[in-house]
Amino acid sequence: MEKVVTSSSLRSQLSHILDNVQFERNSYVVERRKKPAVAIIPISVYEAWKEQRAALFAQIAEFQEASGDNDPEATLELVVEAQEAIRREESEA
Repeated sequence: MEKVVTSSSLRSQLSHILDNVQFERNSYVVERRKKPAVAIIPISVYEAWKEQRAALFAQIAEFQEASGDNDPEATLELVVEAQEAIRREESEA
């Protein structure tokens, strides 16, 4: 569950918020001047995002290498296909 907290209330509730994120797996959006500034998320979510991003960039590099002098538009289509494949794998997991 995502919750919103102001930067000023974050200071007084930091310990509670950290426990809530770590043990309850909730996420927080911290607002400054009524605008989202940062997010506090469970480390497992962050690590998963990093892995997904690395996998995507690895596939992009593979496609770029395999495409050689192909048209950039054709390469872009391959990249989009790779991105969709990663999303399908994640949804099946």
